[in-house]
Amino acid sequence: MAPSLDVAIIRDTVLDAALALSTDPIPNIRFNVAKCLETLAVQCTNDAEGQDIIHRRIVPALKKLQEEDTDADVRYVLLFFLISFFLSFFLPIFLPSFLEMNLDLEAENRRDRGENQKVKRC
Repeated sequence: MAPSLDVAIIRDTVLDAALALSTDPIPNIRFNVAKCLETLAVQCTNDAEGQDIIHRRIVPALKKLQEEDTDADVRYVLLFFLISFFLSFFLPIFLPSFLEMNLDLEAENRRDRGENQKVKRC
């Protein structure tokens, strides 16, 4: 569904309908709304306006559902998405410095043990 939609269509048509259904009394509807919002958020990540939509409208709606929904399946799918979405944004930022820090610590540990800096190949 979403790969054929651009940010303007998501913003002007699809998002409002999905957000309206997020309060539906039927848990299966809310579950599918959560999955729909996840798909829409992924579709919006490559555009500045889309990222604004994600942060102003989609993530708050998902957080609200995750915190307030009475259905365990709805909360589970939302928790999983929010964690993976958070990691997809912050992991690329922090992973390189984290890896560099670990490599520096490993080299320091080798020096402390008096080992040769070169890594032996098998």
